[in-house]
This record gives sequence, structure tokens and C-alpha cells, in this order.
Amino acid sequence: MGHRTNLIIVTETGYELYYDHWIANTLPFQVFWGPEHALKLIRMQAQRQPDQWTDPYIIESGILIDPFKQIVLLFGCENEPLDLSKQAILVECMGYRWPSWKIQWAYRKMYDFALYLGIFDDFCQSFPLTNERTERMYQVETPQFQVLTADAKVWTLLSIRFNDDQVYFFPLQEDIFNLLYAPLQAFDGLQQHLIYQTFDLSLMHKELVDCLHLDLQQQVVYVWSAEINANMQLLPHPWTGWRLHHYGYDFSQYQQIVGQHVTLPIVDYAAAWETIKTKLLDAHQNQAFNFFTEIIAQSEAQSIQIYPDTLKHHEYHLPLEQREALLAATEATFRQAHGL
Repeated sequence: MGHRTNLIIVTETGYELYYDHWIANTLPFQVFWGPEHALKLIRMQAQRQPDQWTDPYIIESGILIDPFKQIVLLFGCENEPLDLSKQAILVECMGYRWPSWKIQWAYRKMYDFALYLGIFDDFCQSFPLTNERTERMYQVETPQFQVLTADAKVWTLLSIRFNDDQVYFFPLQEDIFNLLYAPLQAFDGLQQHLIYQTFDLSLMHKELVDCLHLDLQQQVVYVWSAEINANMQLLPHPWTGWRLHHYGYDFSQYQQIVGQHVTLPIVDYAAAWETIKTKLLDAHQNQAFNFFTEIIAQSEAQSIQIYPDTLKHHEYHLPLEQREALLAATEATFRQAHGL
């Protein structure tokens, strides 16, 4: 039980590693307010030795702050995942509260942290990527490539550049992870699917969806996804000889890569902002932690055995009035940037 996170602060001689057992689900919204508040929150938690990392498989969020290069690596919200549009907006607006800092979503999670810190090889010795892939591959299901009805929701927009240089589009209700790790021969099932030479996703959706592009000529896979297996770029891809590029929510090169024959949804920035705004103004008090500590305090048992990390958590929240003031300034900048 718990929502585990590792928190890292880069120092002049290395890094400080901290652990919290309960903050993972709300971490991106609690570090949003700027470096002063984020650093205070982190340093209130349990400090560990630099090699006492938590297993990446059970970590649900994390942040790395480099005050010298002014870089932040961040991931989280696994309990209520942000879609591509909201993830991009959260990072953009966090940047307004961290002026001059570079905010990056760490899609490869703890492995991105290890790469940044220069300890990747040692980290992988402790937490081998082969174990990660073995665990993930158990979750792969063979794509069915069912024909969609006119009003069906698209989960993944697949495009393929064939050897004749022609690009075709396939709107699918398939999980992008299943597509990426299915045998390449599974795509033969697309012969029975609806095929488009051009595709307007904006007619069906007001938000971005996962997109997957296969270039059969160059043997390259391009991925746009917020929730895809975080370590896929570091795992050997099952299609021998293929290279893989993951762009997250950055669609700036998408139309060029797929041949300019697709129209993406126009993001409803106002609606997406309201969702994020609500989360930022939530109290985020850890009810599970409070309930757990109350049970211990009220227990008449002579001894209670609990996991040692269970009580490693300290609350820190900006007052609501202060968050409202900071959010008003953020919202004004955001609305001006998007003409709202």
C-alpha cells in the first residue's frame, strides 16, 4: 500500500536522493509552484544514501531538479493519467512558475534520471532492463484490427509509409503498446481494415490521441504517446533492425513525418486548462496516510508490524490563497499565449 516516489536534487558534487511513500499521485501538482516550494517539499522527506534507489517497477512518480543547469525532469499522475494535450499544458504552465527553467517530462522515468546523473550502467545492474521487458511483454495482446464504426473513438492513429513511398492511415481501437510489441506479421491483418490516404482526426476528436508511424523503407518507428511503456526506448525492439523514436506530446514534426496528409484536432485549451486548474487547487491532503497513522495511534495492541517505509511522508502545501494568486498570474499568461 502506498504511492512511492524518488526525489532528486543535483548538487555540486553529485546528488541528494529522497523518498516519499505517499505523494506519487499528486507530485506534479505539488511541485508546480516553483523551485523554492519544490525544494522545500523534497527536503522535508526521508533522505537516502545515493545508491538506495527504489525499484523503478513500483515507483509511480519522480522529480529531478538541477539548480545549476536549471533543468527539471518530472513524471507522475499514474493514478489519473494525463492525456497528451493536458500533459503538454501542465508542462507549459509549470514553466511560467519556473521562469528560465527547462521542464521535461521523463518518459523513461527513473532510467531518464540515471542517464542524466551519469549512473545509467550502475543503475541497470541493480534494475536490469531485461527484467523490465520480460514483465511488460506478459501484458502484450495480439491486435485484432477491427473495423471502426463511423462514431467510434480512435485509440491509436496508425500510419504506414510503404516501400512505394505512399503513406496510408488506419484509425484503430488498439492499445499502442500492443501494436509496438506485436510481431510485425500481425500487421497483415490491416488488409481487411479501412485505409485512408488522408485523414482528418479533428472530425472525431477534440483532443490528441496516440499516434504511431511505421516507415517500412527506413525501418523506423515513430511514437507520440503520453502513457506508453516508459522504458521502450531503452528496450530492444522485437522487430530486428528497426529504430524507435518517441516524441511524447511534441507533434511539431508529425505532419512532416507522415507526409502532410493528416489533420490533427484543434486542442480545446480552455477546457484542458480548467481540468488542470482544478487539480492544482485541490487540497491534496493525504487521507490514506492520515487514516493509517490514526489507526496506529488508536490501537491498543502491544506491537504493530508495518513496512519500514510506510510512515515516510511529511505534508507540505501552499495555502489556498497563495495558490490562487499564483494561478491567476499563470492563467493570464497562458490565455494570452493561446489567444483565449
